Amino acid sequence: MAKVLIYIGLNQGGSFDKIFKDFDVCYGFEPIPLLAGRLQERYRPFPSVHIINAAVCVNEGPVSFYVSKMDGDHDNMQSSSLCEVSDGYRNNGPKNQVFTKEVITVQGINLANFLKQHGISEIDTYISDAEGYDFSILQTVKSLFDERRVKHAQFETEPDYVAVEQRTGQPANKSSLFIDALINNYDLVGMQQGNYDPSSPTRWFNRDLEFRVKPEGE
Repeated sequence: MAKVLIYIGLNQGGSFDKIFKDFDVCYGFEPIPLLAGRLQERYRPFPSVHIINAAVCVNEGPVSFYVSKMDGDHDNMQSSSLCEVSDGYRNNGPKNQVFTKEVITVQGINLANFLKQHGISEIDTYISDAEGYDFSILQTVKSLFDERRVKHAQFETEPDYVAVEQRTGQPANKSSLFIDALINNYDLVGMQQGNYDPSSPTRWFNRDLEFRVKPEGE
């Protein structure tokens, strides 16, 4: 069985670049055309790597996508999302000055449909960095996780104690939702805690959760 990597939200591709050679087939998704084009050119020599210029979401079809930038940084688009960054997020600290650079229309794809179309029924590693849409996307492929067809997964989540709405209209993406959804079939094996110290000028509102499928028989 081929080792398949699904990577949602490539951005500049730094993290993807460190791991893609460990897999037989890689599918990476990046909504921003400029970034996707750079990645497609970079990985052109690697036929096992497929870079898809699309936003993974719930529904198929064109969707609005908010391309963000840090104040004073014209090439940092890492907080771009299907929802606009809220004033509450920006008002919570001087390091949170993320603004919408432009709103573009991109192709939205349903991951379950994509996997079916490409004959993918087993995933070795699933990485989701969808800026607030990670749990919504997980729900579209929940049957794969229920059947333990994904061996290893990592999600960017929002700690339950964060009260500030990060993005206007963002769906629920709290850490506990992922744990409750996966705990019967997966062990929580890693947690990268975001910094949320009110006295600190740098406040991150995310927490990466890492899961690994439970041993057979558990």
